[in-house]
Amino acid sequence: PNSVASSFSLAGPVDAGRLRRAFQGVIDRNEALRTVFEEQDGIPRQRFLAALEAPFVEIDLAGRPDPEAEARAWVRQRHLIPFDFSRRLLDSALIHLSEDRHIWYLNHHQIVGDAWTTTLIFRRLAELFEQPADGSFGAARVWPQFRLYLEHKRASRDSPGFAKSQRYWQE
Repeated sequence: PNSVASSFSLAGPVDAGRLRRAFQGVIDRNEALRTVFEEQDGIPRQRFLAALEAPFVEIDLAGRPDPEAEARAWVRQRHLIPFDFSRRLLDSALIHLSEDRHIWYLNHHQIVGDAWTTTLIFRRLAELFEQPADGSFGAARVWPQFRLYLEHKRASRDSPGFAKSQRYWQE
């Protein structure tokens, strides 16, 4: 599959509702994670959804004879499920191995991010998870949007300064 799947080990009790809200906060603040592709006249078109409910499945393997092996098998199978490009391009799950051992599974299509993106998602998830439990995320910082960077680059290409610089480097 053309996706980046990761599993993060979490030690200690985990508040699944809080983790889900934090992941929703990450999605709400990152339009790339809300990207879908729809076909119009045979041509794929990118669209940013205004909202996307965080995909979040909870699986309880606690008390099973070998929860780690079952979790690995589940992750391998889940990773093989193709994304529906018109609905969402990411997936996640919280797998409970015991009361104080868990795995957070994250998978996203490479069209919306790479391995570095996974690192950023996890860091931002941790940042939001540490915010007040009410889900307001009041003190959370605003993250830059890639679309705004592209708009800035396009505008700078149309500037007189860019044309002058381009002529200089082409001489």
